[in-house]
Amino acid sequence: MRGWATALVAGLACGATACTSVPPPGPAPDLTALAEEPLEDRCVGAFQLADHHTAIAGVRDAEAVRVAGHPYLRTDRFLASFRDARLDEAGIRDWIAELRRLDREGRAVEIANLPASRRSDLAEGFLRLDLDGPPADVLERCGALLAETTRTDPAAMAALRTRVAVPDNYSTARRIFGLYPLTAVGAVTGYDAWKREHLAVFYMDPEDIPVSGDLIAYGPNAAPVDAGEIRALVARAPRNGLGMPVFTEAERARLFALYAPVFEINVAGDFDRPGIPFLTASDRAPLPAVRTEDAEVYGRLE
Repeated sequence: MRGWATALVAGLACGATACTSVPPPGPAPDLTALAEEPLEDRCVGAFQLADHHTAIAGVRDAEAVRVAGHPYLRTDRFLASFRDARLDEAGIRDWIAELRRLDREGRAVEIANLPASRRSDLAEGFLRLDLDGPPADVLERCGALLAETTRTDPAAMAALRTRVAVPDNYSTARRIFGLYPLTAVGAVTGYDAWKREHLAVFYMDPEDIPVSGDLIAYGPNAAPVDAGEIRALVARAPRNGLGMPVFTEAERARLFALYAPVFEINVAGDFDRPGIPFLTASDRAPLPAVRTEDAEVYGRLE
């Protein structure tokens, strides 16, 4: 009886703390067998090989969700909402282009964070598949080929629509046993204490805030933009096949200039300075670090 109770408590504890595990890396594709296959099959193998090295190195990008059976595509909730939409030819083309964009962005991060030895192994593997060039270029060419093949094949498009989805990350078991409400009590209590400790300063008058270092403002260098001009810019922007506004790089910069925040930070030491995050280069597991010589303003237009 005591062993049963111990197991039950351990199970509840694991559920209450939202225990998770990272799926183990999949096996590397058989490059020898793939080398004799058509280009499309070799391209699929190239993506599988890239995924294998990414998983082994622990640098998998979690920004967007991979589409099962289509390693050259990734999705988010917005793009997944179009899976059942009645799209015309332009809409389908732009939908797949956006799915490709998410994968391209994720791949760029993953390849950049691969240890040098694994990048070398990846390039060597691509050569064995008769795919020459830097890994990013190989995956771009292969991704464009596979995306176009999918777009022009009705059966492949039907299969793709069933697979473009983003998991909700909720556990049915935890809902049934009430573990979400149970853990919410502790989370709310802890968050209230954290707010009292860290956010009280936001309710103070600026002149009453104690300063122990130098107040330094961090923000974009671009000049502010008139809000009326921005409304006109958005109104006249062309739409793609999904109804999304399409902006030039200059227009995006003007949007960011209006909406980007400015942070005024009490800098008492290097530990207060914002900087550029990066992963240290190592054949072992890379470690996160921050380069504080420069501050970078990141913009993302959704």
